[in-house]
Amino acid sequence: MTTKQQPSSEPGNTREVWRMPRAGSLNALRLEREELPPPGPGEVRIAVRSVGLNLADVFACLGLYSATPAGPFVPGLEVAGVTAWAGQLLIRQAGESRTRLIVLMMLIVGAL
Repeated sequence: MTTKQQPSSEPGNTREVWRMPRAGSLNALRLEREELPPPGPGEVRIAVRSVGLNLADVFACLGLYSATPAGPFVPGLEVAGVTAWAGQLLIRQAGESRTRLIVLMMLIVGAL
């Protein structure tokens, strides 16, 4: 598994993710590039600069965490970056670096 990647030079219509096809082994992690849907009103797109991977994420990858998704998933919920796009109805602007983003686990898992 490669741990250091160069930032993508493509515009914000794609993302690179480390995806687990299913729980079992950290060796199954695969770097994938995927298209992003257009952001809607009230949504933001974050240009992620760093991602946190904690012990619960490792347990999920190994299948030892009770909330491990049954199918493919992207481990990690903590990110740091810059607002790349801010939709209508938001007071934040693109380029701001002081943005707090809280994502509910149920929303992420339910979207898969």
